[in-house]
Amino acid sequence: MKVTYDARCLRFDGAPQFLLSGSIHYPRTHPSRWASLFASLRAAGLNAVETYVFWGEHQRTPAPDYDWSGRRDLWGFIAAAGDAGLVVLLRLGPYVCAEAHFGGLPAWLRALPGIRFRTDNRPFCDAMGDWCRVVASELRHRRLSAADGGPVVAVQLENEYEMVADAYGPGGGRYLEWVGRLGAELDVASPSPTRHLPTWHTAVVTAPAVSDGWFLDMGGLTRGALYVNGHHLARYWTVAGVRGLNGFLDGSPMGVGLATVAVTAGIEKDADGHGSPGGGAPAPPSTQRYYHVPPWVVTDSDAARVTLHVTILDEGGARPDTVALYDSAMEAVEGGHGTSAFAPRGCD
Repeated sequence: MKVTYDARCLRFDGAPQFLLSGSIHYPRTHPSRWASLFASLRAAGLNAVETYVFWGEHQRTPAPDYDWSGRRDLWGFIAAAGDAGLVVLLRLGPYVCAEAHFGGLPAWLRALPGIRFRTDNRPFCDAMGDWCRVVASELRHRRLSAADGGPVVAVQLENEYEMVADAYGPGGGRYLEWVGRLGAELDVASPSPTRHLPTWHTAVVTAPAVSDGWFLDMGGLTRGALYVNGHHLARYWTVAGVRGLNGFLDGSPMGVGLATVAVTAGIEKDADGHGSPGGGAPAPPSTQRYYHVPPWVVTDSDAARVTLHVTILDEGGARPDTVALYDSAMEAVEGGHGTSAFAPRGCD
């Protein structure tokens, strides 16, 4: 089965789907109850089940030995859900929260030299990448993803990161970019967009210190999230309903919100400088173009020049060709303009 998505919904082999999901954590239930639990979901009118994947339950030492037995039988759980007529949303994390010990992470991670969790840190990224590749390999081998005829229609990497993004600063932004590339590498149960994919862009700009902050001209982008020095400053929204653009249809703002891939699409401009990702009809005028960057985002506030780490997630896949940084007098900041300033960064 081919799983795709557009501005309105997921589609299975082109047919629109409306998923109603219940959550069951397989290690917290006995396998003998799975069939009855799934039957209860179906009786309640649900057609999907979601579960976290609890890394700490499966790999209790650094050795590559994995326990899939008993209540830890993730694969049996997924297969049983499919037998009950449910599709599966697999929340791989690996940080899952879920009121689980250590957020679902294995305790042995703490002993790895130099490790810092959920940020641009080589020991953590190496361990997380190895674990996610094991799960992806098992999904393919056991033919449990939708592309292989199985019930898993989507896999989620990371979890509730916006709640902690400020604490991680620029390293967190680089980590999320790496997570996106990891998701594209795994290539299991990742719904394919009918148009444009979300895109991460990062720039490091040295700007003159000013008392009242700076402004980012976000013209040419679509909508998404803006981070500066690790602070989540805004959900930006620069276009006013582009027909056919991923996340917009006939002017309806229904963003998909997936951030597991990192690809770019071109932008074509009309005579007035407006554009739409990938070409086609030009976008309407921006609903908001300039976004304020307050001075408190910098730590070297006593210096004549300060460093701004700018990270942008554009959900429409637009390139930052015309993004520009200005000081409070609206003078362009050198080195803070367009694709020459923005480049991908991350754990690798």
